[in-house]
Amino acid sequence: MRVFISYSWDSVEHKQWVQQLADDLQEQVKDLDVTYDQRGMNHRVDRNQFMEAGIYESDAVLAIITQKYTDKANTRVGGVGRETAMAAERHFSESGSKSRTPILAIKREATADLPHYLKASLYFDFTSAGAYNASLEELKRELEAIAGHASEQSPSTKVTSDEGAADEGGSYSFTRTDDLLASLYKRRTPLWAGQDFSGQRRVKYELWRVEAPQPQLLLVLMQNIIIRQIFEDFLSKIRDLPKDLQGFRELTVLRPSPGKSEYIAELLKEGGHDVRVTESPRISRRLQLWRMEP
Repeated sequence: MRVFISYSWDSVEHKQWVQQLADDLQEQVKDLDVTYDQRGMNHRVDRNQFMEAGIYESDAVLAIITQKYTDKANTRVGGVGRETAMAAERHFSESGSKSRTPILAIKREATADLPHYLKASLYFDFTSAGAYNASLEELKRELEAIAGHASEQSPSTKVTSDEGAADEGGSYSFTRTDDLLASLYKRRTPLWAGQDFSGQRRVKYELWRVEAPQPQLLLVLMQNIIIRQIFEDFLSKIRDLPKDLQGFRELTVLRPSPGKSEYIAELLKEGGHDVRVTESPRISRRLQLWRMEP
């Protein structure tokens, strides 16, 4: 399970408190991966992409509420403002479709207001140092419940029809990728989605069958992933491919940032598959822009 922490740099003490909360949660919640700017950011990382991946690709987002945080959130100032714009979109989208929000308010200052978009939400009360452990236990139970729900909805090998971009079971939605591919491939079928952010794993991709005009495989890679782990997962599921695609010799890859297709071909060859890998810079660029939309 992956958790992202959104907070403001109010003081050195506040940054240390956030770090302690992250350490305590990671120690007490099994298979929890906590990400925030003190853990995961460096000078080689695109800050905006880091925030986007944290907000949209985490199972839960912890918003650490102080008055300074709320002021920046409401006025959309700085990094807090950018994170809030994305968090608010996800909050209202998932609150409507799933009747629950992945944005959890962690109130650290008793007098702090909640950001406007979280006004109707309950919060976890961390305003008293003496009640820290009790509040931590309550937050831990909520995260474990979210992890359990995500496990039940695992999208590992769900196959969907050409008519429905989202599967009937509701375990995974291919709708947004379908919107991207609709103008490119008249006939397309989502085969499965792979996703695993447990521990040190970074796996998130979608596999599609497209008719162009002959049946082909199209692999859509998401952000913040490890290529080798993606293809380990992909190769482990090849037996689930439709019979007419099991001997595939070509693979089209779309990803939101450029890379070397030769490396992907080498990984496939290591797995016993001599495959020609192609990428479409034009479509990948559309994927990159599409992923950046709020």
